[in-house]
Amino acid sequence: MDTYGMTGGWGMGIGPLFMLVIVIAVIALTVMLIKAIIGSNTGPNKITALEILEERFARGEIDEAELQNRRKELER
Repeated sequence: MDTYGMTGGWGMGIGPLFMLVIVIAVIALTVMLIKAIIGSNTGPNKITALEILEERFARGEIDEAELQNRRKELER
């Protein structure tokens, strides 16, 4: 009889190797999904450039003329 069986002499068949590939694929997809969720800028706490500009005006960092000029630039 053949002592190697269907494993080709490597000591393990294709089943465990296939399972390892599936586990790695699941982990990779999970990481990509988490990055996509965390990296999205569509959340409710997203601050727009116009809001930052208005905050700078409110703090007195820029005057009204600068506010209007930059607002026009942002609207383009």
